[in-house]
Amino acid sequence: MKIITKLNNLKIETEKTIIKLFQTYHISQIAKICNNPNLSKNLLNMPYPFTIKNAKAWVKNSKKLLKIGNSLSFAIIEKHNNELIGSIALENLNKTHRNAEISYWIDEKNWNKGYATEVLKAVVEFGFKKLNLHRIIGKCYVENIASAKVMEKCGFVFEGTLKEHYFKLDKYKDIKMYAIINKNC
Repeated sequence: MKIITKLNNLKIETEKTIIKLFQTYHISQIAKICNNPNLSKNLLNMPYPFTIKNAKAWVKNSKKLLKIGNSLSFAIIEKHNNELIGSIALENLNKTHRNAEISYWIDEKNWNKGYATEVLKAVVEFGFKKLNLHRIIGKCYVENIASAKVMEKCGFVFEGTLKEHYFKLDKYKDIKMYAIINKNC
């Protein structure tokens, strides 16, 4: 994995992807990918339908949170065709406690190809080595078995279930909570 860390050029390279900060030119691709009920139903805070207006607001908010040091939202770009295939973010960065929350999504046409696992491993390594984080948490709906498996493959440990923690699709939903600890700090 190769990491370039100047903020404007922040980039992480994996075998199959380039992970870099979102830019305004990603907006139409974000809207196209995220306007998918199969993606939305698995994500904690993604509406459906998802419009260009939603994508613009999302990119604007990502840049705002980056500026205040609260979040790093990355575009996941497939190396062989330079196409946006997803997002991964370190959110709620807490410098005092040295922890953060991870969130990610992959375009449905790229599910089950190993992208989420590869990218999650790389961003956890970045968080531990470059941001000196001690703990990263991840959450998913209990029915999102694929996301739970991705976190487990990357060394996250199941910590418990938050009962009726989020309200989505007209009902309260349970959330599985995972975490990984940096044993080197």
